[in-house]
Amino acid sequence: VYWNTVRDGLGFYVFGGTSGASPTFAASLAIAQQKMIALGTLPGSSTGMYRHGRIQDLIYSFNGSPTIFFDVTSGTASGTMPNNQTASAKVGWDFVTGWGAMDFKAFSESGVTPPMVSNLAVAPSTVIGGSATTVTGTVTLSKFAPAAGTVVNLSSSDVSATVPSSVTVTSGKTTATFSVNTTPVAANKSVTLTAAIGAGTKTTTLTVTPLPAPTTIALTFSATRVNSGATSPGTVTLDNAAPSGGLVVNLASSRTSALTVPATVTVAAGAKSTTFTAQAKTVAAALRVTITASSSGFANATETQTVLPPAVTSVSFGSPSVVGGNPATGTVSVGLAAPTGGLLVNLTSASPSATVPATVKVVAGMTTATFMVSTSGVASNVAATIKAGTTGTTLVSARLTLTPASLATVSASPNPVTGSQSTTGTVTLNGAAPDGGLVISLVSSSTALQVPSSVTIPAGANHVDFTCTTTTVARDSSARITATLGTARGLFVVVSIKK
Repeated sequence: VYWNTVRDGLGFYVFGGTSGASPTFAASLAIAQQKMIALGTLPGSSTGMYRHGRIQDLIYSFNGSPTIFFDVTSGTASGTMPNNQTASAKVGWDFVTGWGAMDFKAFSESGVTPPMVSNLAVAPSTVIGGSATTVTGTVTLSKFAPAAGTVVNLSSSDVSATVPSSVTVTSGKTTATFSVNTTPVAANKSVTLTAAIGAGTKTTTLTVTPLPAPTTIALTFSATRVNSGATSPGTVTLDNAAPSGGLVVNLASSRTSALTVPATVTVAAGAKSTTFTAQAKTVAAALRVTITASSSGFANATETQTVLPPAVTSVSFGSPSVVGGNPATGTVSVGLAAPTGGLLVNLTSASPSATVPATVKVVAGMTTATFMVSTSGVASNVAATIKAGTTGTTLVSARLTLTPASLATVSASPNPVTGSQSTTGTVTLNGAAPDGGLVISLVSSSTALQVPSSVTIPAGANHVDFTCTTTTVARDSSARITATLGTARGLFVVVSIKK
Protein backbone atom coordinates (compact mmCIF):
# COMPACT_ATOMS: atom_id res chain seq x y z
CA VAL A 1 0.00 0.00 0.00
CA TYR A 2 1.29 3.43 -0.86
CA TRP A 3 1.46 5.31 2.44
CA ASN A 4 1.46 9.08 2.75
CA THR A 5 1.87 10.42 6.28
CA VAL A 6 4.04 13.00 7.98
CA ARG A 7 5.11 10.47 10.54
CA ASP A 8 6.20 7.68 8.23
CA GLY A 9 6.88 9.58 5.02
CA LEU A 10 5.98 8.60 1.48
CA GLY A 11 6.34 5.14 0.04
CA PHE A 12 4.98 1.61 -0.33
CA TYR A 13 4.47 -0.46 2.79
CA VAL A 14 3.55 -4.12 3.16
CA PHE A 15 0.48 -4.98 5.25
CA GLY A 16 -0.73 -8.48 5.89
CA GLY A 17 -4.21 -9.91 6.42
CA THR A 18 -7.74 -8.61 6.19
CA SER A 19 -6.91 -5.53 8.24
CA GLY A 20 -5.18 -4.18 5.16
CA ALA A 21 -7.10 -5.90 2.40
CA SER A 22 -10.68 -5.13 3.54
CA PRO A 23 -10.45 -1.29 3.88
CA THR A 24 -8.41 -1.07 0.70
CA PHE A 25 -10.97 -3.11 -1.28
CA ALA A 26 -13.94 -1.24 0.29
CA ALA A 27 -12.48 2.19 -0.53
CA SER A 28 -11.67 1.15 -4.10
CA LEU A 29 -15.18 -0.27 -4.51
CA ALA A 30 -16.72 3.00 -3.24
CA ILE A 31 -14.78 5.01 -5.83
CA ALA A 32 -15.82 2.56 -8.57
CA GLN A 33 -19.45 2.85 -7.45
CA GLN A 34 -19.30 6.65 -7.75
CA LYS A 35 -18.07 6.31 -11.31
CA MET A 36 -20.82 3.81 -12.16
CA ILE A 37 -23.45 6.25 -10.85
CA ALA A 38 -22.00 8.98 -13.05
CA LEU A 39 -22.01 6.65 -16.06
CA GLY A 40 -25.63 5.71 -15.42
CA THR A 41 -24.90 2.00 -15.07
CA LEU A 42 -26.02 1.99 -11.43
CA PRO A 43 -29.58 3.39 -11.36
CA GLY A 44 -31.07 5.00 -8.28
CA SER A 45 -33.92 3.50 -6.27
CA SER A 46 -37.36 5.10 -5.87
CA THR A 47 -35.99 6.98 -2.85
CA GLY A 48 -32.94 8.26 -4.74
CA MET A 49 -30.47 5.83 -3.14
CA TYR A 50 -27.67 4.23 -5.19
CA ARG A 51 -26.37 0.89 -3.97
CA HIS A 52 -25.25 -2.48 -5.33
CA GLY A 53 -26.90 -4.56 -2.65
CA ARG A 54 -25.38 -8.07 -2.83
CA ILE A 55 -22.13 -6.92 -4.47
CA GLN A 56 -20.80 -10.49 -4.51
CA ASP A 57 -23.49 -11.45 -7.05
CA LEU A 58 -22.06 -8.90 -9.46
CA ILE A 59 -18.46 -9.92 -8.78
CA TYR A 60 -19.16 -13.62 -9.22
CA SER A 61 -21.01 -12.89 -12.48
CA PHE A 62 -17.68 -11.98 -14.09
CA ASN A 63 -16.43 -15.54 -13.36
CA GLY A 64 -12.75 -14.58 -13.32
CA SER A 65 -12.86 -12.65 -16.59
CA PRO A 66 -9.32 -11.51 -17.45
CA THR A 67 -10.81 -8.12 -18.40
CA ILE A 68 -11.79 -7.59 -14.76
CA PHE A 69 -9.16 -9.50 -12.77
CA PHE A 70 -5.36 -9.61 -12.75
CA ASP A 71 -4.86 -13.35 -12.19
CA VAL A 72 -2.06 -14.37 -9.78
CA THR A 73 -0.62 -17.49 -11.34
CA SER A 74 2.42 -18.33 -9.17
CA GLY A 75 3.70 -18.14 -5.64
CA THR A 76 3.44 -20.23 -2.52
CA ALA A 77 2.19 -19.17 0.86
CA SER A 78 3.74 -20.45 4.08
CA GLY A 79 2.01 -23.30 5.78
CA THR A 80 -0.48 -25.78 4.44
CA MET A 81 -4.19 -25.80 3.86
CA PRO A 82 -6.62 -27.85 5.99
CA ASN A 83 -6.30 -30.73 3.53
CA ASN A 84 -2.53 -30.59 4.03
CA GLN A 85 -2.00 -29.35 0.50
CA THR A 86 0.49 -26.59 -0.16
CA ALA A 87 -1.11 -23.12 -0.46
CA SER A 88 0.10 -22.22 -3.94
CA ALA A 89 -1.23 -19.81 -6.60
CA LYS A 90 -2.08 -21.11 -10.05
CA VAL A 91 -3.78 -20.07 -13.29
CA GLY A 92 -7.47 -19.32 -12.69
CA TRP A 93 -9.13 -19.57 -9.35
CA ASP A 94 -7.23 -20.92 -6.38
CA PHE A 95 -7.59 -20.97 -2.61
CA VAL A 96 -4.76 -18.55 -2.06
CA THR A 97 -5.58 -15.64 -4.44
CA GLY A 98 -9.06 -16.47 -5.68
CA TRP A 99 -9.41 -14.92 -9.13
CA GLY A 100 -6.63 -12.45 -8.44
CA ALA A 101 -6.54 -8.68 -7.95
CA MET A 102 -9.52 -6.63 -9.28
CA ASP A 103 -9.08 -4.04 -12.03
CA PHE A 104 -11.46 -1.42 -10.54
CA LYS A 105 -11.38 0.80 -13.64
CA ALA A 106 -12.51 -2.12 -15.82
CA PHE A 107 -15.04 -3.12 -13.14
CA SER A 108 -16.65 0.36 -13.00
CA GLU A 109 -16.83 0.53 -16.82
CA SER A 110 -18.04 -3.03 -17.31
CA GLY A 111 -21.70 -1.97 -17.58
CA VAL A 112 -21.08 0.94 -19.93
CA THR A 113 -22.96 -0.24 -22.98
CA PRO A 114 -25.28 2.28 -24.67
CA PRO A 115 -28.98 1.74 -23.89
CA MET A 116 -31.15 0.71 -26.82
CA VAL A 117 -34.75 1.57 -27.69
CA SER A 118 -36.92 -1.16 -26.24
CA ASN A 119 -40.34 0.30 -27.11
CA LEU A 120 -42.10 3.12 -28.95
CA ALA A 121 -45.78 3.97 -28.38
CA VAL A 122 -48.24 6.79 -29.16
CA ALA A 123 -51.45 7.75 -27.43
CA PRO A 124 -53.98 8.01 -28.83
CA SER A 125 -53.11 5.71 -31.71
CA THR A 126 -55.87 7.16 -33.91
CA VAL A 127 -56.41 10.91 -34.34
CA ILE A 128 -58.30 13.29 -36.60
CA GLY A 129 -55.73 15.06 -38.73
CA GLY A 130 -55.34 18.73 -37.85
CA SER A 131 -57.53 18.48 -34.76
CA ALA A 132 -56.66 19.94 -31.37
CA THR A 133 -56.22 16.45 -29.90
CA THR A 134 -52.76 16.07 -28.37
CA VAL A 135 -50.86 13.00 -29.55
CA THR A 136 -48.04 11.97 -27.22
CA GLY A 137 -45.26 9.62 -28.20
CA THR A 138 -43.22 7.71 -25.61
CA VAL A 139 -39.81 6.09 -26.15
CA THR A 140 -38.55 3.49 -23.66
CA LEU A 141 -34.88 2.49 -23.25
CA SER A 142 -33.53 -0.92 -22.39
CA LYS A 143 -31.66 0.58 -19.43
CA PHE A 144 -31.27 3.83 -17.56
CA ALA A 145 -29.81 6.75 -19.46
CA PRO A 146 -26.24 7.73 -18.42
CA ALA A 147 -25.24 11.05 -16.88
CA ALA A 148 -25.20 12.89 -20.22
CA GLY A 149 -28.58 11.48 -21.23
CA THR A 150 -29.40 9.45 -24.32
CA VAL A 151 -30.50 11.03 -27.62
CA VAL A 152 -33.12 9.06 -29.54
CA ASN A 153 -33.62 9.94 -33.21
CA LEU A 154 -37.23 10.21 -34.44
CA SER A 155 -38.79 10.09 -37.90
CA SER A 156 -42.18 9.80 -39.59
CA SER A 157 -43.16 8.09 -42.83
CA ASP A 158 -45.67 10.81 -43.86
CA VAL A 159 -45.99 14.58 -43.60
CA SER A 160 -49.50 14.26 -42.18
CA ALA A 161 -47.85 13.38 -38.85
CA THR A 162 -44.63 15.18 -37.95
CA VAL A 163 -42.29 14.55 -35.01
CA PRO A 164 -39.20 16.35 -33.68
CA SER A 165 -35.91 15.13 -35.10
CA SER A 166 -34.92 13.71 -31.71
CA VAL A 167 -35.82 13.42 -28.05
CA THR A 168 -33.44 13.08 -25.09
CA VAL A 169 -33.94 10.63 -22.25
CA THR A 170 -32.41 12.37 -19.24
CA SER A 171 -29.89 10.82 -16.88
CA GLY A 172 -31.26 8.05 -14.66
CA LYS A 173 -34.50 7.78 -16.68
CA THR A 174 -35.69 5.13 -19.10
CA THR A 175 -38.48 7.06 -20.88
CA ALA A 176 -39.08 10.36 -22.63
CA THR A 177 -42.14 11.83 -24.36
CA PHE A 178 -42.61 13.96 -27.46
CA SER A 179 -45.52 15.56 -29.33
CA VAL A 180 -46.85 14.48 -32.70
CA ASN A 181 -48.39 17.17 -34.88
CA THR A 182 -50.96 16.23 -37.50
CA THR A 183 -52.48 17.94 -40.52
CA PRO A 184 -55.86 17.38 -42.23
CA VAL A 185 -56.07 14.41 -44.59
CA ALA A 186 -58.59 13.48 -47.27
CA ALA A 187 -58.60 9.78 -46.37
CA ASN A 188 -57.33 7.52 -43.59
CA LYS A 189 -53.53 7.34 -43.44
CA SER A 190 -51.42 4.83 -41.55
CA VAL A 191 -48.21 6.62 -40.55
CA THR A 192 -45.14 4.74 -39.28
CA LEU A 193 -43.17 6.50 -36.56
CA THR A 194 -39.61 5.33 -35.88
CA ALA A 195 -37.30 5.77 -32.87
CA ALA A 196 -33.64 4.83 -33.32
CA ILE A 197 -30.34 4.69 -31.48
CA GLY A 198 -27.71 3.77 -33.98
CA ALA A 199 -28.86 0.70 -35.87
CA GLY A 200 -31.38 -0.27 -33.18
CA THR A 201 -34.92 0.88 -34.02
CA LYS A 202 -38.49 0.49 -32.84
CA THR A 203 -41.61 1.53 -34.73
CA THR A 204 -45.26 2.18 -34.04
CA THR A 205 -48.26 3.12 -36.16
CA LEU A 206 -50.43 6.25 -35.90
CA THR A 207 -53.67 6.32 -37.86
CA VAL A 208 -54.62 9.80 -39.11
CA THR A 209 -58.29 10.14 -40.12
CA PRO A 210 -60.12 12.85 -42.09
CA LEU A 211 -62.03 15.61 -40.34
CA PRO A 212 -65.72 14.72 -39.93
CA ALA A 213 -68.02 16.91 -41.99
CA PRO A 214 -69.84 19.70 -40.12
CA THR A 215 -73.55 19.12 -39.52
CA THR A 216 -74.79 22.23 -37.70
CA ILE A 217 -74.37 26.01 -37.81
CA ALA A 218 -74.57 28.25 -34.74
CA LEU A 219 -74.85 32.05 -34.70
CA THR A 220 -73.88 34.25 -31.74
CA PHE A 221 -73.24 37.91 -30.94
CA SER A 222 -71.04 39.35 -28.23
CA ALA A 223 -74.00 41.39 -26.90
CA THR A 224 -77.77 41.32 -27.34
CA ARG A 225 -78.11 45.08 -27.84
CA VAL A 226 -76.32 47.55 -30.09
CA ASN A 227 -76.47 51.34 -30.13
CA SER A 228 -77.48 53.28 -33.21
CA GLY A 229 -74.46 53.83 -35.46
CA ALA A 230 -72.38 51.22 -33.61
CA THR A 231 -71.15 47.79 -34.70
CA SER A 232 -71.90 44.40 -33.17
CA PRO A 233 -69.36 41.53 -33.57
CA GLY A 234 -70.95 38.22 -34.57
CA THR A 235 -69.60 34.69 -34.88
CA VAL A 236 -70.64 31.78 -37.10
CA THR A 237 -69.60 28.45 -35.56
CA LEU A 238 -69.67 24.91 -37.00
CA ASP A 239 -69.78 21.75 -34.92
CA ASN A 240 -66.86 20.32 -36.96
CA ALA A 241 -64.12 21.90 -39.02
CA ALA A 242 -64.97 23.20 -42.50
CA PRO A 243 -64.01 20.94 -45.41
CA SER A 244 -61.39 21.63 -48.05
CA GLY A 245 -62.21 24.90 -49.81
CA GLY A 246 -64.07 26.21 -46.76
CA LEU A 247 -67.81 26.59 -46.15
CA VAL A 248 -69.78 29.62 -47.36
CA VAL A 249 -72.52 30.76 -44.97
CA ASN A 250 -75.25 33.20 -46.04
CA LEU A 251 -76.31 35.99 -43.68
CA ALA A 252 -79.56 37.98 -43.72
CA SER A 253 -81.15 40.72 -41.60
CA SER A 254 -84.91 40.97 -41.02
CA ARG A 255 -84.66 44.79 -40.88
CA THR A 256 -81.93 46.18 -43.06
CA SER A 257 -83.15 49.69 -42.21
CA ALA A 258 -81.97 49.06 -38.64
CA LEU A 259 -79.11 46.52 -38.91
CA THR A 260 -77.07 45.28 -41.87
CA VAL A 261 -74.79 42.24 -42.15
CA PRO A 262 -72.46 40.92 -44.89
CA ALA A 263 -74.25 38.82 -47.50
CA THR A 264 -71.87 35.89 -46.85
CA VAL A 265 -68.99 34.79 -44.68
CA THR A 266 -66.61 31.87 -45.23
CA VAL A 267 -65.42 29.45 -42.58
CA ALA A 268 -61.91 28.58 -43.76
CA ALA A 269 -60.93 24.97 -44.43
CA GLY A 270 -59.98 23.25 -41.18
CA ALA A 271 -61.50 26.03 -39.06
CA LYS A 272 -64.68 25.81 -37.01
CA SER A 273 -65.68 29.47 -36.88
CA THR A 274 -65.39 32.89 -38.43
CA THR A 275 -66.41 36.37 -37.33
CA PHE A 276 -68.26 39.22 -39.00
CA THR A 277 -69.51 42.70 -38.09
CA ALA A 278 -73.13 43.84 -38.03
CA GLN A 279 -73.65 47.59 -38.60
CA ALA A 280 -76.46 49.36 -36.76
CA LYS A 281 -78.21 52.32 -38.38
CA THR A 282 -79.88 55.22 -36.56
CA VAL A 283 -83.38 54.36 -35.34
CA ALA A 284 -86.00 56.45 -33.55
CA ALA A 285 -87.02 53.66 -31.15
CA ALA A 286 -85.62 50.32 -29.98
CA LEU A 287 -86.09 47.69 -32.69
CA ARG A 288 -85.57 43.90 -32.55
CA VAL A 289 -83.81 42.49 -35.60
CA THR A 290 -83.44 38.80 -36.48
CA ILE A 291 -80.21 37.70 -38.14
CA THR A 292 -80.25 34.39 -40.02
CA ALA A 293 -77.26 32.22 -40.98
CA SER A 294 -77.84 29.54 -43.64
CA SER A 295 -75.95 27.21 -45.94
CA SER A 296 -77.03 24.44 -48.28
CA GLY A 297 -77.64 21.22 -46.38
CA PHE A 298 -77.76 22.89 -42.96
CA ALA A 299 -80.62 23.98 -40.73
CA ASN A 300 -80.83 27.77 -40.40
CA ALA A 301 -79.44 29.43 -37.28
CA THR A 302 -80.97 32.67 -35.97
CA GLU A 303 -80.11 35.27 -33.38
CA THR A 304 -81.73 38.56 -32.39
CA GLN A 305 -80.21 41.98 -31.88
CA THR A 306 -81.97 44.99 -30.37
CA VAL A 307 -80.92 48.22 -32.05
CA LEU A 308 -81.22 51.11 -29.59
CA PRO A 309 -81.95 54.74 -30.52
CA PRO A 310 -79.22 57.36 -30.08
CA ALA A 311 -78.48 57.85 -26.41
CA VAL A 312 -78.75 61.16 -24.58
CA THR A 313 -75.27 62.45 -23.88
CA SER A 314 -76.15 65.40 -21.64
CA VAL A 315 -78.90 67.47 -20.01
CA SER A 316 -78.21 71.12 -19.25
CA PHE A 317 -79.97 74.32 -18.19
CA GLY A 318 -79.39 77.94 -19.18
CA SER A 319 -78.76 78.67 -15.51
CA PRO A 320 -78.05 76.14 -12.78
CA SER A 321 -80.68 77.74 -10.54
CA VAL A 322 -84.09 79.39 -10.87
CA VAL A 323 -86.41 81.19 -8.45
CA GLY A 324 -89.32 78.89 -7.64
CA GLY A 325 -92.37 79.78 -9.68
CA ASN A 326 -90.39 80.85 -12.73
CA PRO A 327 -89.83 78.59 -15.77
CA ALA A 328 -86.42 77.21 -16.74
CA THR A 329 -85.16 76.15 -20.14
CA GLY A 330 -83.47 72.76 -20.43
CA THR A 331 -81.51 71.28 -23.33
CA VAL A 332 -80.98 67.60 -24.17
CA SER A 333 -78.16 66.47 -26.45
CA VAL A 334 -77.94 63.10 -28.23
CA GLY A 335 -74.90 61.35 -29.66
CA LEU A 336 -76.17 61.10 -33.24
CA ALA A 337 -78.36 63.21 -35.49
CA ALA A 338 -82.01 62.26 -35.12
CA PRO A 339 -83.37 60.00 -37.89
CA THR A 340 -86.21 60.79 -40.27
CA GLY A 341 -89.33 61.53 -38.24
CA GLY A 342 -87.33 62.81 -35.28
CA LEU A 343 -86.32 61.24 -32.00
CA LEU A 344 -88.36 61.25 -28.79
CA VAL A 345 -86.46 61.75 -25.55
CA ASN A 346 -88.20 60.75 -22.31
CA LEU A 347 -88.07 63.24 -19.43
CA THR A 348 -88.70 62.78 -15.72
CA SER A 349 -88.31 64.95 -12.61
CA ALA A 350 -87.56 63.66 -9.15
CA SER A 351 -89.05 66.75 -7.46
CA PRO A 352 -92.74 67.80 -7.36
CA SER A 353 -91.59 71.42 -7.35
CA ALA A 354 -90.20 71.04 -10.88
CA THR A 355 -92.29 69.45 -13.62
CA VAL A 356 -91.22 68.56 -17.14
CA PRO A 357 -93.07 67.29 -20.21
CA ALA A 358 -93.10 63.50 -20.62
CA THR A 359 -91.10 63.76 -23.86
CA VAL A 360 -89.25 66.22 -26.01
CA LYS A 361 -88.61 65.68 -29.71
CA VAL A 362 -85.24 66.09 -31.40
CA VAL A 363 -86.12 66.95 -34.98
CA ALA A 364 -84.62 64.95 -37.84
CA GLY A 365 -81.00 65.81 -38.53
CA MET A 366 -80.53 67.63 -35.21
CA THR A 367 -78.68 66.54 -32.07
CA THR A 368 -80.33 68.85 -29.51
CA ALA A 369 -83.79 69.89 -28.35
CA THR A 370 -85.03 72.31 -25.67
CA PHE A 371 -87.83 71.89 -23.15
CA MET A 372 -89.42 73.99 -20.43
CA VAL A 373 -89.34 73.20 -16.72
CA SER A 374 -92.28 74.53 -14.74
CA THR A 375 -91.47 75.29 -11.13
CA SER A 376 -93.45 76.16 -8.02
CA GLY A 377 -92.60 78.35 -5.05
CA VAL A 378 -90.31 76.89 -2.41
CA ALA A 379 -89.60 77.90 1.16
CA SER A 380 -85.93 76.90 0.94
CA ASN A 381 -83.50 75.72 -1.72
CA VAL A 382 -84.65 72.56 -3.48
CA ALA A 383 -82.40 70.46 -5.74
CA ALA A 384 -84.54 69.04 -8.54
CA THR A 385 -83.00 66.16 -10.53
CA ILE A 386 -84.14 66.02 -14.14
CA LYS A 387 -83.47 62.80 -16.08
CA ALA A 388 -83.53 62.27 -19.83
CA GLY A 389 -83.03 59.22 -22.01
CA THR A 390 -84.24 57.39 -25.08
CA THR A 391 -86.01 54.06 -24.70
CA GLY A 392 -83.63 51.25 -23.76
CA THR A 393 -80.61 53.50 -23.16
CA THR A 394 -79.03 54.74 -19.96
CA LEU A 395 -80.65 57.83 -18.43
CA VAL A 396 -78.60 61.01 -18.08
CA SER A 397 -79.40 63.47 -15.28
CA ALA A 398 -78.75 67.08 -14.34
CA ARG A 399 -79.62 69.12 -11.26
CA LEU A 400 -81.63 72.34 -11.25
CA THR A 401 -81.69 74.30 -7.97
CA LEU A 402 -84.94 76.07 -7.04
CA THR A 403 -84.48 79.07 -4.72
CA PRO A 404 -87.13 80.85 -2.58
CA ALA A 405 -88.77 83.98 -3.99
CA SER A 406 -87.82 87.43 -2.63
CA LEU A 407 -89.40 90.89 -2.81
CA ALA A 408 -89.13 92.43 -6.23
CA THR A 409 -91.15 95.65 -6.08
CA VAL A 410 -93.55 97.69 -3.93
CA SER A 411 -95.89 100.09 -5.76
CA ALA A 412 -99.01 102.17 -5.25
CA SER A 413 -101.66 103.29 -7.72
CA PRO A 414 -102.82 105.89 -8.08
CA ASN A 415 -99.81 107.87 -6.99
CA PRO A 416 -100.04 110.79 -6.18
CA VAL A 417 -103.32 110.61 -4.32
CA THR A 418 -105.55 113.37 -2.81
CA GLY A 419 -105.87 113.35 0.96
CA SER A 420 -108.85 111.49 2.36
CA GLN A 421 -108.83 109.22 -0.72
CA SER A 422 -107.48 105.67 -0.90
CA THR A 423 -104.84 104.14 -3.14
CA THR A 424 -103.97 100.52 -3.89
CA GLY A 425 -100.58 99.19 -2.90
CA THR A 426 -99.02 96.13 -4.54
CA VAL A 427 -96.20 93.91 -3.26
CA THR A 428 -94.58 91.78 -6.01
CA LEU A 429 -92.19 88.83 -5.70
CA ASN A 430 -89.56 87.71 -8.22
CA GLY A 431 -91.09 84.24 -8.07
CA ALA A 432 -94.02 82.39 -6.53
CA ALA A 433 -94.98 82.05 -2.89
CA PRO A 434 -94.53 78.52 -1.46
CA ASP A 435 -97.19 76.39 0.19
CA GLY A 436 -98.72 78.38 3.07
CA GLY A 437 -98.01 81.69 1.36
CA LEU A 438 -95.64 84.47 2.37
CA VAL A 439 -96.36 87.13 5.00
CA ILE A 440 -95.14 90.61 4.08
CA SER A 441 -94.79 93.22 6.85
CA LEU A 442 -95.91 96.78 5.97
CA VAL A 443 -95.01 100.08 7.64
CA SER A 444 -96.00 103.65 6.74
CA SER A 445 -93.77 106.56 7.62
CA SER A 446 -96.70 108.99 8.11
CA THR A 447 -100.02 108.94 9.98
CA ALA A 448 -101.50 110.61 6.95
CA LEU A 449 -101.19 107.27 5.12
CA GLN A 450 -102.53 104.17 6.82
CA VAL A 451 -101.56 100.62 5.69
CA PRO A 452 -102.25 97.16 7.15
CA SER A 453 -99.46 95.81 9.35
CA SER A 454 -99.01 92.83 7.03
CA VAL A 455 -100.35 91.12 3.96
CA THR A 456 -100.10 87.51 2.79
CA ILE A 457 -99.18 86.50 -0.74
CA PRO A 458 -101.08 83.23 -1.38
CA ALA A 459 -99.25 80.03 -2.32
CA GLY A 460 -98.37 79.99 -6.01
CA ALA A 461 -99.05 83.76 -6.43
CA ASN A 462 -96.34 86.31 -7.01
CA HIS A 463 -98.11 89.46 -5.73
CA VAL A 464 -100.78 90.80 -3.43
CA ASP A 465 -102.71 94.08 -3.33
CA PHE A 466 -103.62 96.05 -0.23
CA THR A 467 -105.57 99.26 0.47
CA CYS A 468 -103.91 102.43 1.69
CA THR A 469 -106.12 105.16 3.22
CA THR A 470 -105.11 108.79 3.55
CA THR A 471 -106.29 111.74 5.64
CA THR A 472 -106.82 115.40 4.61
CA VAL A 473 -103.57 117.30 4.66
CA ALA A 474 -103.06 121.09 4.97
CA ARG A 475 -100.32 121.03 2.41
CA ASP A 476 -98.78 118.59 -0.07
CA SER A 477 -96.76 115.90 1.67
CA SER A 478 -95.44 112.37 1.13
CA ALA A 479 -95.29 109.06 2.98
CA ARG A 480 -93.03 106.02 2.58
CA ILE A 481 -94.56 102.55 2.53
CA THR A 482 -91.91 99.90 3.44
CA ALA A 483 -92.51 96.19 2.76
CA THR A 484 -90.31 93.57 4.48
CA LEU A 485 -90.06 89.80 3.92
CA GLY A 486 -88.54 88.03 6.88
CA THR A 487 -85.10 89.37 7.77
CA ALA A 488 -84.36 90.58 4.26
CA ARG A 489 -83.90 94.30 3.65
CA GLY A 490 -87.23 95.97 2.97
CA LEU A 491 -88.37 97.72 -0.22
CA PHE A 492 -90.38 100.92 -0.22
CA VAL A 493 -92.48 103.20 -2.35
CA VAL A 494 -93.04 106.90 -1.75
CA VAL A 495 -96.69 108.03 -2.05
CA SER A 496 -97.37 111.71 -2.69
CA ILE A 497 -100.43 113.10 -0.84
CA LYS A 498 -101.97 116.22 -2.34
CA LYS A 499 -103.77 118.95 -0.46
